[in-house]
Amino acid sequence: MKAWVADCVENHPRCINESRSFVSTRLLDVAAFENSDDIRLVRLDLKLSPTRYVALSHCWGPSTQLPITTTTSTLEDRMKRIKFGHLSQTFQDAVRLVRQLGQNYLWIDSLCSIQDDKDDWAIKAAAMAAIYGNSIFTIFALSSQNSAGGCRVNAHGRSPMKSSRYCDINTGAGRIRLFDAHNPLRTRAWTLQERELSVRGIHFSANMVLWECRTTKASIGGPASLRDRWYELTEDFSSRSLSYESDKLPALSGLASTFAESFGPNPYLAGIWRSHMPSALLWKTTLKNEPSPLSTFQPRRPVSYRAPSWSWASIDSLISYESQRIPNFGDPRPEESIGSYDYGLLEIVDSELQLASSDQFGAISAASLLLRGCILPMQFRHEQCRNESMHGRGMRALIGEDGSIAGAFYPDIITEARDMKWVYCLSIKGESWFTGGQAPYELYQKSFSTDDEFSGENAMVMGLGLIKDTTRPNAYQRVGLTRWVKKTIFSSIVPSLFTFL
Repeated sequence: MKAWVADCVENHPRCINESRSFVSTRLLDVAAFENSDDIRLVRLDLKLSPTRYVALSHCWGPSTQLPITTTTSTLEDRMKRIKFGHLSQTFQDAVRLVRQLGQNYLWIDSLCSIQDDKDDWAIKAAAMAAIYGNSIFTIFALSSQNSAGGCRVNAHGRSPMKSSRYCDINTGAGRIRLFDAHNPLRTRAWTLQERELSVRGIHFSANMVLWECRTTKASIGGPASLRDRWYELTEDFSSRSLSYESDKLPALSGLASTFAESFGPNPYLAGIWRSHMPSALLWKTTLKNEPSPLSTFQPRRPVSYRAPSWSWASIDSLISYESQRIPNFGDPRPEESIGSYDYGLLEIVDSELQLASSDQFGAISAASLLLRGCILPMQFRHEQCRNESMHGRGMRALIGEDGSIAGAFYPDIITEARDMKWVYCLSIKGESWFTGGQAPYELYQKSFSTDDEFSGENAMVMGLGLIKDTTRPNAYQRVGLTRWVKKTIFSSIVPSLFTFL
């Protein structure tokens, strides 16, 4: 492993740390005491040159098995000495590995951040991009469910294949395909950005040790653009769990800050980039009974406000941007030719955002959009649709004035839709019937010919299902996604100005 690190540092130009001016304010000194495995927490002078350190990515585990932490009451003791025997197995293994690889300092979130100091925690959360991006390498305890699992492999262990997700690692001579099989670290929301932001990583899976760096990461089959990459990371992030609901946006803050460098002066609004709108509003929740190994729970809303209804961060659910990965009759992808899509008369007039802290990519206290667009109230069917597979995917049929099917409605949360009879349909983006595979056929129970009025490009509409907000006049909230709505039903609707909460 020492050779891996040395070779990368010396021979990989792509793996040069870009923000060498960063200095972590606290680190664990693993060589603090001679003839002792004990360590201590040290505070670094920001005026000093950057110090080399290693970062650890791990699962904390349930509240009954939490690792050793630093709090306001234990900070002074931690800076004097931390007994090696008081460390969990994962922390002990990390300390030993750091020493073996010739490094002196280690970053562990539970010990380097003061856990009961909200200000200190917020500062460290906002600095995740710098913390992991500037570490010499990161140790990933992939197969450890809690801090007692260690950074090690089980030579005789077997990991059942439970997921179809994977990442490719290019070794030069070939490519290793790493599946997310029994990978507890993969389920934790915070660890997504820890992996993505790290320049180098040593991964301890159930039965092997893997090296990864920016140079060895595969480039084949990657996303077509940064926008597509953000959608991909958002989907991945949404499948992961959080110990605290309020951490949804802070746990993605580090990644967002790095993307901001590429996107330029582009407002970041509760997990969505303003320049990606309106397409970025067209996400969809995924139901538990849909064919995804990561759909472990039904969509639900957090207890306290976390994001506006138009943001995927407002819901705890595996979300999908599948509808935004559809080529436009062979034309360039929407990221490359945004003008090739018909957004009708929809206009994003303004946006407002109130932050909950100094982190511009972190938690918020309020957000809204001011839109001008065509809104049409429509009924939808609650009962079993004629095609069981259609209903099983959460699709509900929208009903036109003549009583015929006029489109599809996917409620964000099925239980909320049970008490609803009407939904306000907001037209956002033109689409064609062929973009949905079998879904439009199942919905309309017919095949469309080239002469059909709904067969042409942008002859149907994709949009959102809304309900009126009860606290503010002329305001709406999102309750679902609409697809394959007959565009003709909006022909007499005049665009109106409204607030989207």
